[in-house]
Amino acid sequence: MLPGVVDMIRTYDNVLDEQLIKNVMDYFKSIMGADVWGSSIGWDQNLSLISSNTLTHRISNKTLEKEIKSSIETALDVDFEKEELTFVPSIYVWGGGSYITWHPDECYPYNGTIYLNEEWDSDDGGVFLYKDSQTKEIKGIEPTYNSMVVNSATEEDPHNVHCVTCIVPGTIKKRVTIQWRTNKIDKTKKNNMKYQ
Repeated sequence: MLPGVVDMIRTYDNVLDEQLIKNVMDYFKSIMGADVWGSSIGWDQNLSLISSNTLTHRISNKTLEKEIKSSIETALDVDFEKEELTFVPSIYVWGGGSYITWHPDECYPYNGTIYLNEEWDSDDGGVFLYKDSQTKEIKGIEPTYNSMVVNSATEEDPHNVHCVTCIVPGTIKKRVTIQWRTNKIDKTKKNNMKYQ
């Protein structure tokens, strides 16, 4: 993890190179009409309350997944495999009326959002809010193109509680993001797989 970092919410600019963003968006366009989408309908009701539906898709292109992972590891200066973490990237499409309520993500050692919209206005909503773990003040981060918000934790400084404000109902713009998380590798499953 990152020693000396007081606030575990961090932002990074220009995380993905332009060719990788083009590849992600081409992939997104190629699956738009395909039967490969999930949604927020199955989420814990306390997480989305009356939010409009958010479309979700686990990125299945392994080359794209590897390139996204590498870009994130470079930005964070971390190696997920050395930390015995799996990496799970997804594309989310947020429409008008969608949001996420206040919650922690303590089950993920690292997780984050990369914003892919080239244009987004403050009036469109979708602002990432969090409570500073030290001061308990509410702070906000507006989504900007190719920026990444990361929430990570140490034993001394757990995940910050955060939410995403409502995207203005009726807006024709859709917010497209890469949502990613890491999970601890379950060594018992890994060891058991050798014997099957």
